[in-house]
Amino acid sequence: MKYLKQFTFLILFSLAVLPASTLYAEEQKQATVNLNNMSEADRLKLAKYLIENKQADKAISAIIFKPFNQNVNIVSAQLLLADALFLSDKKPQAIKLLRDILSKQPENALARFKLAQMLFSTSNKVGAKHHFLILRAAVKDDESQRLVDAYLQKMAHKKNWFFNITGSYSPKANFNGGVVKDIYYCDDFGATPEAVNGWRTTFATLLGQDCDVGIVTTPDQKAQNGFVLDVTAAAGYGFKLDQNSSWTVKATSQIIKYPHTVPSLLILTANTGPTLNINKQVKLVFDASASYILSRQKLEKRNLALSGEITYIINPKLVATGYLSITKTDNYNDADLTGYTVKSQNNLRYSLDNTSFVSVKLGAQKGKFNHPNNGFTEISGGFGYYKDLVHGITVYSETNLALRHKNLEDIQDFNISAKLTKRDLNLWGFAPQLGVSYSNYNSTINRFDKSGPAINIGITKSF
Repeated sequence: MKYLKQFTFLILFSLAVLPASTLYAEEQKQATVNLNNMSEADRLKLAKYLIENKQADKAISAIIFKPFNQNVNIVSAQLLLADALFLSDKKPQAIKLLRDILSKQPENALARFKLAQMLFSTSNKVGAKHHFLILRAAVKDDESQRLVDAYLQKMAHKKNWFFNITGSYSPKANFNGGVVKDIYYCDDFGATPEAVNGWRTTFATLLGQDCDVGIVTTPDQKAQNGFVLDVTAAAGYGFKLDQNSSWTVKATSQIIKYPHTVPSLLILTANTGPTLNINKQVKLVFDASASYILSRQKLEKRNLALSGEITYIINPKLVATGYLSITKTDNYNDADLTGYTVKSQNNLRYSLDNTSFVSVKLGAQKGKFNHPNNGFTEISGGFGYYKDLVHGITVYSETNLALRHKNLEDIQDFNISAKLTKRDLNLWGFAPQLGVSYSNYNSTINRFDKSGPAINIGITKSF
């Protein structure tokens, strides 16, 4: 109820203060404005009147003339100041002020709504959508929900160019997927007695080595640690087809630069597809993509994919998403890894309050490749938690587990991670982000086992 009052204050404030501010202005036609003698409430009315009449600079002067002392007026003054700054083309300062308010009061719905509006107006679609979705899940009355829904619909079908960049330069353990032991034995190369005997024969006949005595790991086979640079840039254009549908074209490039021992990768991807709003509760997104992976200035892999996603708003707090894709992979280095992958995933997202949500996902994958032993069946699940903290910090933590079965191997892949973003500290629209994670890859073929932590320090689009 407290949250609802804060949100609907946007409308109530306008209805209550507009007549008062207009009346106040009429009175001032016959008198000189003396800010020294004004009450805080009158100064707020004057500032609002000036903003409504496109006199943003004067409104700023009225607000900052002297500090407000009453708590209820301090926040109101800050919100009006943000409006005035935005109108006077000081948009970064306005957005920063609202982020500062939210950093101290994450539950302030009116500040969040104004911030979402400003991000939408400055084409920060990622940020605007983030805050509108939080509001959509938190508000209770129909009028507020319709207001937020209107913005989300505009966002989905707005004609606009968009650009985003993310990057990190971080220490990473075992970035080459290498082995961790210095010596491996026959039992480490196979998951069954038959497979172990096969490797024993292979080493003896082809390499003249005895794996019962031990096979020494070569330097290039060992796990390598070091700093990895990972930069992704995406650009595209979204255009409206009709009242309930739009089309998006997007191009993405990613550069992953490893230490000199491992070749760097360049990944180029193109996507296109429509978004269809069936009704206020159901949305469909279709996508066709082509991805090319290059290394050593040579094409190594191509992925062609078709996917579809359905989002269903069960109620304002609970949203379900279903995803299905099919991918054809052409591996030009190893024809045995050429084939198809089908993936399905279902997500549920539940808003706990206006600053946090939890998500649960379940998925399945099936891969079929030229060599039958590379084919696999996988089931997976995960749990996520998002929270807006004070001081402009957001945290998103996630735990995932995948169980994969192959003809000669069973794999258990576990990962836990957390990302912290400092939203109110941004430069040119980007905010710093810190990620930490731990993974454990456990195979019935011991040689493939690997585990360890990782740190990711980078930037992301401000939201």
